Amino acid sequence: EKVEYIASLGVDMIYLNPIVTSQSNHRYDTADYFHPDSYLGNEKELVQMIQEFHRLGIKVIFDGVFNHTGNDSVYFNQYGTYDSVGAYQSEKSPYNSFYLRGKNKEYHYWWGFHNLPVCDKNAPAFRKMIFGIGGVIDKWCEMGIDGVRLDVVDELPDDFTMGIWEAMQRNKPDDFLIIGEVWENPMRKGKAYISSGREIHSVMNYFLMDA
Repeated sequence: EKVEYIASLGVDMIYLNPIVTSQSNHRYDTADYFHPDSYLGNEKELVQMIQEFHRLGIKVIFDGVFNHTGNDSVYFNQYGTYDSVGAYQSEKSPYNSFYLRGKNKEYHYWWGFHNLPVCDKNAPAFRKMIFGIGGVIDKWCEMGIDGVRLDVVDELPDDFTMGIWEAMQRNKPDDFLIIGEVWENPMRKGKAYISSGREIHSVMNYFLMDA
């Protein structure tokens, strides 16, 4: 209902905070990468919104949170909310390899938040789900997205972000944007995307707050 007003402001790109099914209102604790949060609407409505923005020449970027998921998710399923067998429930879970563990098989949690188990970005099964054929990036592109903003990109391995780049390129050759969340000065992070100019196109400018 607001697309005409947004276009009147001269906006040519929309960046959406996470919109997939999650356990909180900020949705940085993904529960299901493949479906929009029903609190916001359904997939048909999401596609319609993207098409309306495109009609007015406005691109749409999704927020990709791939460093961690929520503990109340299809993949971890700590509380048995979902029909799936989550990694927390059984080592025989198809998602068991998705998560990092330390000594005594204890899970790693992002900054110690026990609702955010950290994903193993080197796990073949997780990588395939995110940027393999028929994976998350393919699904989002089918819905019409034009790019991805990568959450905590400095905590993702270089070849993982490269996999996302290649998946976007596969779907939208030479017509996509990938930006990364980097809180510190990105020039001092030692990441390949700075020296190569690939993997991501740019970073967000949080570090300017300390200038």
